[in-house]
Amino acid sequence: KDTPKDYRSFVRNAMVITCGDDAKSVNPGMEAIPSHSFEEWYWPAASAIIKDKIVVYADKVTTDKEAKDSNMNFKLLGTDIAIFSMPTTPDEIPVFESILHMPDTGKSKVDWGKSVVTIEDYAYVYGTYKSNQPYDFGRDVYVSRIKIADFEKQEYTYWTGKKWSTSAEK
Repeated sequence: KDTPKDYRSFVRNAMVITCGDDAKSVNPGMEAIPSHSFEEWYWPAASAIIKDKIVVYADKVTTDKEAKDSNMNFKLLGTDIAIFSMPTTPDEIPVFESILHMPDTGKSKVDWGKSVVTIEDYAYVYGTYKSNQPYDFGRDVYVSRIKIADFEKQEYTYWTGKKWSTSAEK
């Protein structure tokens, strides 16, 4: 497919890192999380520091020609996690390292990674229900958790309302 001429000048996802009163752009003038193509890109959401890395939950989206009538011409494909280096000096900027894939987020009815909080040994990852209606970005909140020590394994448990379960289904 042809890439629009302005593709390289348009930055779809940008990130700013703050420390006290100082704010710095990650990859100034470029995407913070590299896209696979013009039709598929990342939309950064929640972030946390886990195991001396900055992790950014990011919606993976694509163009959706069927949705153009609703002015929402993109479709969520799932949630991935961008891993960035942790700066060691105030002048250093985080560097993109790799992508982890949250399990089965493309099939999930929950849009994960809207917020993340680390408490003791766990990272708690929140999501909202996807209704697939234009301009409805979710109302019900869901929570999953992952052991920080085993973060690379991407083995989440999900709160059912009564207990933690390995199944994302209610």
